[in-house]
Amino acid sequence: MLGADAATGLPTWERVDEVRARASLVIVDRPGEPPPVVPDGWDWTHVEVPRLEVSSTDLRDRVADGRPLDYLLPRDVVACVRERHLYRGSA
Repeated sequence: MLGADAATGLPTWERVDEVRARASLVIVDRPGEPPPVVPDGWDWTHVEVPRLEVSSTDLRDRVADGRPLDYLLPRDVVACVRERHLYRGSA
Protein backbone atom coordinates (compact mmCIF):
# COMPACT_ATOMS: atom_id res chain seq x y z
CA MET A 1 0.00 0.00 0.00
CA LEU A 2 1.44 3.34 -0.96
CA GLY A 3 0.45 6.87 -1.78
CA ALA A 4 -0.19 8.01 -5.32
CA ASP A 5 2.85 10.28 -5.12
CA ALA A 6 5.12 7.34 -4.25
CA ALA A 7 3.70 5.27 -7.11
CA THR A 8 5.40 7.53 -9.64
CA GLY A 9 8.76 6.48 -8.17
CA LEU A 10 8.21 2.74 -8.57
CA PRO A 11 10.78 2.39 -11.38
CA THR A 12 13.51 3.59 -9.00
CA TRP A 13 12.85 0.93 -6.35
CA GLU A 14 15.52 -1.62 -5.55
CA ARG A 15 14.67 -5.05 -6.99
CA VAL A 16 11.72 -3.47 -8.80
CA ASP A 17 11.24 -6.47 -11.12
CA GLU A 18 10.90 -8.81 -8.14
CA VAL A 19 8.44 -6.48 -6.42
CA ARG A 20 6.39 -6.16 -9.63
CA ALA A 21 6.28 -9.96 -10.04
CA ARG A 22 5.24 -10.66 -6.44
CA ALA A 23 3.12 -7.71 -5.33
CA SER A 24 -0.36 -6.41 -5.92
CA LEU A 25 -0.30 -2.75 -5.01
CA VAL A 26 -2.96 -0.62 -3.41
CA ILE A 27 -2.47 2.98 -4.50
CA VAL A 28 -4.12 5.49 -2.17
CA ASP A 29 -4.95 9.09 -2.95
CA ARG A 30 -7.19 11.82 -1.64
CA PRO A 31 -10.18 13.55 -3.23
CA GLY A 32 -9.17 16.38 -5.50
CA GLU A 33 -5.71 14.98 -6.15
CA PRO A 34 -4.63 13.98 -9.66
CA PRO A 35 -5.22 10.31 -10.48
CA PRO A 36 -2.36 7.95 -9.69
CA VAL A 37 0.28 7.44 -12.36
CA VAL A 38 1.42 3.82 -12.23
CA PRO A 39 3.98 2.50 -14.70
CA ASP A 40 2.84 -0.25 -17.07
CA GLY A 41 3.05 -3.85 -15.92
CA TRP A 42 1.91 -3.43 -12.31
CA ASP A 43 -1.06 -5.21 -10.74
CA TRP A 44 -2.73 -2.47 -8.72
CA THR A 45 -5.96 -1.20 -7.24
CA HIS A 46 -6.90 2.42 -6.68
CA VAL A 47 -8.41 3.52 -3.34
CA GLU A 48 -9.54 7.04 -2.57
CA VAL A 49 -9.55 8.06 1.09
CA PRO A 50 -11.06 11.14 2.70
CA ARG A 51 -8.75 14.02 3.44
CA LEU A 52 -7.88 14.38 7.11
CA GLU A 53 -6.07 17.48 8.20
CA VAL A 54 -3.65 15.58 10.39
CA SER A 55 -0.06 14.65 9.75
CA SER A 56 2.01 11.71 10.92
CA THR A 57 4.12 14.20 12.89
CA ASP A 58 0.99 15.42 14.67
CA LEU A 59 -0.03 11.85 15.48
CA ARG A 60 3.41 11.07 16.96
CA ASP A 61 3.31 14.32 18.96
CA ARG A 62 -0.12 13.42 20.31
CA VAL A 63 1.19 10.08 21.57
CA ALA A 64 4.26 11.71 23.14
CA ASP A 65 2.06 14.33 24.86
CA GLY A 66 -0.52 11.78 26.02
CA ARG A 67 -3.31 13.26 23.88
CA PRO A 68 -5.93 10.89 22.40
CA LEU A 69 -5.77 9.34 18.95
CA ASP A 70 -9.42 8.32 18.91
CA TYR A 71 -11.19 9.05 15.62
CA LEU A 72 -7.85 9.80 13.95
CA LEU A 73 -6.72 6.18 13.55
CA PRO A 74 -8.50 2.83 13.47
CA ARG A 75 -9.10 1.33 16.92
CA ASP A 76 -6.70 -1.58 16.27
CA VAL A 77 -3.90 0.81 15.31
CA VAL A 78 -4.43 2.88 18.47
CA ALA A 79 -4.31 -0.33 20.51
CA CYS A 80 -1.07 -1.41 18.82
CA VAL A 81 0.57 1.97 19.47
CA ARG A 82 -0.41 1.75 23.14
CA GLU A 83 0.55 -1.92 23.59
CA ARG A 84 3.97 -1.44 22.04
CA HIS A 85 4.58 1.93 23.71
CA LEU A 86 5.39 3.49 20.35
CA TYR A 87 6.34 7.16 19.92
CA ARG A 88 6.81 7.79 23.64
CA GLY A 89 10.15 9.52 23.15
CA SER A 90 13.45 8.75 24.80
CA ALA A 91 13.12 11.00 27.83
